[in-house]
Amino acid sequence: MVKNFIYIFTNPSFSKYVKIGSATDPQKRLNDANSSTWTPKAFRLYGTYETAGENADKILHKLIERLDDELRVSDVVKGHERKREFFEMSPEKAWAILEDIATISGTEKRLWKNEKWTTDEMIEDASSTSNDDKTVSKASKRFDFEKCGIPLGSTLKFKYDDTIQVKTLADGNVEYKGEKISLSKLSENLMVERTGKRWKGYQGPAYFTFDGKLLKDIKADYMAAQRQTANEADDEQN
Repeated sequence: MVKNFIYIFTNPSFSKYVKIGSATDPQKRLNDANSSTWTPKAFRLYGTYETAGENADKILHKLIERLDDELRVSDVVKGHERKREFFEMSPEKAWAILEDIATISGTEKRLWKNEKWTTDEMIEDASSTSNDDKTVSKASKRFDFEKCGIPLGSTLKFKYDDTIQVKTLADGNVEYKGEKISLSKLSENLMVERTGKRWKGYQGPAYFTFDGKLLKDIKADYMAAQRQTANEADDEQN
């Protein structure tokens, strides 16, 4: 039986989106995608999940749409809606979905994640992250771990190297190598060490994960849940 794989592609040209598709040879599909001159920067293979048959990606697409039908990219061309294989989510969030599916089915060994980040890839990815951070208010409050469901003393991992781990502290800071430091300052230090470049206005939650999910995505989910609760309360009063 021919093996098929669900793959996750990223592209610094549109960092808010990931491409989720299926192929018998994800590396060949990556090469094909990068043979086009239509995108300023190249696609990257973030990870794969081996499936039992074809079109498993279509089932995954439907699953994601059921959870949130606004995540999938679509447009209308000549009166017809065209749905793309692109989703507005971070690669970490897409990967977490595959991990959950693998855990439920007991097929964790079918997962493969590309753990290698070149310096150039880190710079491109961090540049995209920095541009996204410009939309965040300078008055943004420090990340509240407990409010977002992250217990104190939990382990967070650096996005680009999960061997770098920190412990969450009560005041929104973290402990790294026995010292107390803010997540944003630590992110800045680590990125300068690894790339030799410095960006303005680091947002720590964009550089660290908890249980494989970026902190900024965890906060976004928390805020969305809060809004939904508030809307439901308003509906009940009305």
